[in-house]
Amino acid sequence: MRSSIRLSLALSLSAVVLVGAIGCANSPSAVLAQSNSPYSNASLAGNYAVNFTEAYGYSSGGGGNTYGTDIGTISFDGNGNISGGTINRLFPFALATCTATPTGTYSINSSGAGSASLTFSASGLHPCANGGTHTFSIEAAQQGDVTLWMETDADYLTTGTSAKQ
Repeated sequence: MRSSIRLSLALSLSAVVLVGAIGCANSPSAVLAQSNSPYSNASLAGNYAVNFTEAYGYSSGGGGNTYGTDIGTISFDGNGNISGGTINRLFPFALATCTATPTGTYSINSSGAGSASLTFSASGLHPCANGGTHTFSIEAAQQGDVTLWMETDADYLTTGTSAKQ
């Protein structure tokens, strides 16, 4: 009796681990395989769907006093420029939403690592209309079809992904 219970528990645990592994492989946070071919600015070209999750107010002692999420599209021109697209920004704790247009520049080295500078031109209530330029470390993956983002500005904790449409 005990051995059949142990076997049932072991099989159940194995099934949970297998289902979790399959689910993680298909999730945006899964590890992405890099291409062996060199990357460049030309690796990012066209329209991409984006998703950012952010918190800011850390260095001002607020412990991350404003949280938000951004979804939308962004356009890379293949030459290091970001122009076009629409980002819908939601800051639930501030009861604020807005639509922003991203512009900026990016640079990708041969390993796929790089940087980007984004400016959000927006109208709306604070904190959506904060505009300003944001600096990111980015990583191109899957021949440039996917890009991972991490903001490097002192007061912001922002991460995200973009996927070619």
